Amino acid sequence: MVSYFNESFYLKEKLAQLKVVDPNGDLNGGKPWATTSEVQAAFTANGLTAEQHFEQYGQYEGLSPVAEFVADEYLAMKAAQLNSIKQDGKSDWTADSALAAIQGAGLSAWSHYVQYGDKEGISPSYALDGDKYCQAKADAMNAAAGEGEKSDWTAAEIKTAINDANMSVLDHFETYAGTAANEADKADYPVDHKPFQFDLTTDVDTVAGTAADEIINGATGTSRVATLNDGDMIDGGAGTDTLNVDMAKNFTGFKDGYMKNVEIVNLDSSASSAVSFSGKGSEGVQTYNLSGVVNLQDLSAADITVNLADRAKGAAIIKFADEAVKGKADTLTLGLDNVGTVDADKGDTPVTVTINGIEELTVNAAGENAVTLNGGNAVKALTVTGDGDLNAALADTSLESVDASAATGDLSVDLTAANSKLASVILGSGNDTLTLGINAAIDCSINGGAGDDEVVLQGLDGGVKELQMGNVETLTIDSNNTAALTLSGAKTTGLQTVKLDAAGAAVTLADFQNSALNLQFVDTNAAAADVIVADVANLNLIVGDDDDTVDSMAGDITAADATSIALNIADNASFSGALVADQATSLTLDSASSVALTFAAATDLSSIENMVLKSNGAVSFTGVAHLGGNSDSIAVDAAAVKGTFLAEFDAYAKGGASLEVVGSHLAGNTITVNGGYDDIDVTGGIQVDTITLKDVDDADIRLNTGLGKDVVSITAAAKAEDISVSGNLGNNGEDVTVDGSAATSGIKIDLSGLEGYATSTITGVGSKADTLIGGVGADKIIAGVASFDAALVDTLTGGAGDDTFVAGKTAAGETTDNKITVTTVITDFASSEDGLAFTGGAAGSDANFVSVATQVDVAAFVTAALAKLSTTVLYVAGTVGKDTYVLHGTGTANTADALVHLQGVENGIEYNDIVDPA
Repeated sequence: MVSYFNESFYLKEKLAQLKVVDPNGDLNGGKPWATTSEVQAAFTANGLTAEQHFEQYGQYEGLSPVAEFVADEYLAMKAAQLNSIKQDGKSDWTADSALAAIQGAGLSAWSHYVQYGDKEGISPSYALDGDKYCQAKADAMNAAAGEGEKSDWTAAEIKTAINDANMSVLDHFETYAGTAANEADKADYPVDHKPFQFDLTTDVDTVAGTAADEIINGATGTSRVATLNDGDMIDGGAGTDTLNVDMAKNFTGFKDGYMKNVEIVNLDSSASSAVSFSGKGSEGVQTYNLSGVVNLQDLSAADITVNLADRAKGAAIIKFADEAVKGKADTLTLGLDNVGTVDADKGDTPVTVTINGIEELTVNAAGENAVTLNGGNAVKALTVTGDGDLNAALADTSLESVDASAATGDLSVDLTAANSKLASVILGSGNDTLTLGINAAIDCSINGGAGDDEVVLQGLDGGVKELQMGNVETLTIDSNNTAALTLSGAKTTGLQTVKLDAAGAAVTLADFQNSALNLQFVDTNAAAADVIVADVANLNLIVGDDDDTVDSMAGDITAADATSIALNIADNASFSGALVADQATSLTLDSASSVALTFAAATDLSSIENMVLKSNGAVSFTGVAHLGGNSDSIAVDAAAVKGTFLAEFDAYAKGGASLEVVGSHLAGNTITVNGGYDDIDVTGGIQVDTITLKDVDDADIRLNTGLGKDVVSITAAAKAEDISVSGNLGNNGEDVTVDGSAATSGIKIDLSGLEGYATSTITGVGSKADTLIGGVGADKIIAGVASFDAALVDTLTGGAGDDTFVAGKTAAGETTDNKITVTTVITDFASSEDGLAFTGGAAGSDANFVSVATQVDVAAFVTAALAKLSTTVLYVAGTVGKDTYVLHGTGTANTADALVHLQGVENGIEYNDIVDPA
């Protein structure tokens, strides 16, 4: 008796046997055997229990009391043991001959194991290796040993202890495994064994396999070498059996012979042309492994696996017999291992794999693969698994779903042939690309899974499309669309980049749930391809992708809700459209291209506060609709622009704004600033800078322009009263113009803090009290129209250079000395160095210039000077105390129109100190 007899297992095993030996159910009243209940009823009818049947009959029929004893496997291992010891001088023992010897001794395989086999070290089945089990038991005992207990058990000691207890390894396993901490787990302990080998011959062979794993070797070819023939009768029996065929020629299938119970067929061909293997007469094959250019024909059943390996080019055919795929859910697992040619530089060369009648196709990828799958418009469900990379195009229009969630390699799946039947696509955990065509349902559900994934939409013809995507990082519109296209992202999550590839018409992106989005342009995007981006605060614009194609974007980009914009331009790429982003406060430019970047006229950056610009070419913001104007503080850093930098900033209507501009360091800069800024800081570069400041209010201006003969022009606004200019223009012969004539009240213009310039022209306001101060250069300081009013005196200071002071004149002459007051004060006139001029006057000469004696006061000087004026004498100079005064006549006797006070000039001046105002 067997204490651990497994009745349920035994009944199932007996049922399987009866289905083979009594297929018509002759022993079951003519009814084919179908259930274990029928087997149990037969035992009962004969007065037997299942265990009694085993003891009396089953063990001699090769049946087993438990799953861990398999008679055929035990006999195979017994034969191997007999061969190893050359029992009876023989080394060709087989399972059959071993069984015959055992039966000759009146034993069954089971009783032989119980009485002898275990003690001989033979395992009861391939699933229970006695040595491995004993080692696991020893490990468990040692791990569970307490203090003072033995903790160095070995497998051999465990085996001895089991046998000393009159038990076999199987007895111990069935009784104790998995019951306590000091017991081995109840698990498989597989035997390491080599399958049996059968080599077919050129004759008709009969192969009768056992429960063991067998390998059958054959070849096709001429009659002299062909060992796989259509008359061979091959039965692999139980176990997992393999047929290896060297395919030198086609095999057209079994005719008088057959093949069954062979689970694996390996077909290997080294021929340069294709060969085929026909499945006629074969049944039970689970896996075909194809190496070389081998095709399959007439396969008798679906729901199998076909593996292709190392097939660089050509086509593969997997053809099922019509009867084999007449169902509505026929499956095929297609294994691909380095199929097709993958070349990142030249492009992939796919192998076309043609199958028929398969509704559910699974592709298991290993290595790198490029294939075109043609399922004859039968494939409805595509599943992708494996850790390999796969570039696959599926030609079937019948496709309804794709599930690549188990794939870990990088996938590129082209489903442009799919239509509106395609409802769901799930990509894998690699970096995947999915391409859909014009006929696909735009609301197809797409889940990109993990990895960096891309969906490419080809051929979109305009209209409004709402995408349903998650976990897809890049959406590419590859359509060359000729009609306006609107994409809604209301049902899209996780998107990072939208790529436009050769857009031909307007594209609108709306309702995307992103706070940040990359918008990339590749190939040639036409001027008509205006893009509107709504609802995105942080927009990263990218033109180009650094491949060999010249990329460009000529359309306008409108980003109404963007507050931060980055514009990146690849080498040789170009952007020539407008950037309309009136809410953007930040712009970052990084252009590797040497192509000039000129923002188009519609550009609106009216709220800009910060710009950081880097470019290998020129950058121009001149002629744009708005640059600034709504921001009270703007900072621009264009130092890294290698070409010229041009920018014109809008006026800030509220006034009081600040502007800091760092221009190109290597090239020239043209900076134009309109009014409203009271703090202006401009830094130029090593080439010529042109700085134009218009309608300047009261402002502190700092200019540092470096090398190059720079040009500076400053014009005061009507309300300006105080303009201060400082910095260093670099000593390159620069000229500075500051025109305060538009001011409506007296103005102070101060260049005393400005260094490194050659000349300047400073102009004041007419009939107002101005303070005009030069700097280190040769300043020409021009006072406005004068007035004999002590409250409206212009004060001029030249500074360190050789300066020219142009005094203003009154609108009409004056003859009464008590009405003539000082019109202009010059604080630092240096005789023979500086020049004094009068608006509309001429240079001094012996004829038109006279001096009078020192006077006690100004009134006395005026009286004396008036007496000297005539139609010839226009200038009269004299000293009062330590100062010199100059009276300018109108050309009419005793009539003057200007009185200049030269402070600190004690010794008077000469006629040549008076110069032509031009």
